[in-house]
Amino acid sequence: MSDPATDNGAATTGGDQPLTTSRPSSPNSSQETLTLRALVGTKEAGIIIGKAGKNVADLREQTGVKAGVSKVVTGVHERVLSVSGSVQGVAKAYTNILQQLVTSSPTSPTAPSTPSNHTIIRLLISHNLMGTIIGRNGLKIKNIQDASGARMVAQKDMLPQSTERIVEVQGSPEAIGKAIAEIGKCLLEDWERGLGTQLRTQSISIPSDMVGCIIGRAGAKITEIRRLSGSKISIAKGPHDETGERMFTIVGTPESNEKALYLLYNQLESEKERRVGRELAQSSDAVA
Repeated sequence: MSDPATDNGAATTGGDQPLTTSRPSSPNSSQETLTLRALVGTKEAGIIIGKAGKNVADLREQTGVKAGVSKVVTGVHERVLSVSGSVQGVAKAYTNILQQLVTSSPTSPTAPSTPSNHTIIRLLISHNLMGTIIGRNGLKIKNIQDASGARMVAQKDMLPQSTERIVEVQGSPEAIGKAIAEIGKCLLEDWERGLGTQLRTQSISIPSDMVGCIIGRAGAKITEIRRLSGSKISIAKGPHDETGERMFTIVGTPESNEKALYLLYNQLESEKERRVGRELAQSSDAVA
């Protein structure tokens, strides 16, 4: 039986984009869609989903968001929580989720100095959007912390085989919700820049064994593709279904996305040809 909470979750395409994104079709930012993803443990995922998917269904009804958790991957102890909706809807959903997790967790006797409702959420943010949240000289992230009362820690390194970084947000569920609302506003404002250019979002699946050749050593290849195309390209942390393929999400103008797709497919074909050539050479050596 499939997980009842994965219908609209992080492992899907369509309404739930695997990237923090907005759709700039409306001048009213409150109507635009923000997708914010986070890493959660398997136990936390079970609490978020609830028995027969009840908790996540209630969350969708109470906040008006689309929410879900990625499917279980053997050997992986974390899952991806994905929430899509208006900025305020997403912030409220995360607040409700964290309140539920705090209520379900026993108070730790080893940390008496920590408030009982203190918790942490690990947001997944595309590397090329981190500057939008941190700001010049860290001013933006400081303002978010001051306004919300939450503490934020941005990891310097990208996750393995991914273009995402973790931003830890620490505090009470209410403080974290306020911080998420501010983060969402920053991300939407970033997308709305560009002189009103209409941005498009496209997603393609890439076999896991080909992801490395597209990213390149120290991210050199994917950085070059972004630079040449002008599109923002995000790579999902893990496979999105049982095929093991990874989702690449491309955001930009129709022209820049078309160029990005051309460059990505060209890189794939070059790698396939290289592998075929290597196999033929090995076969020839074996015959000789």
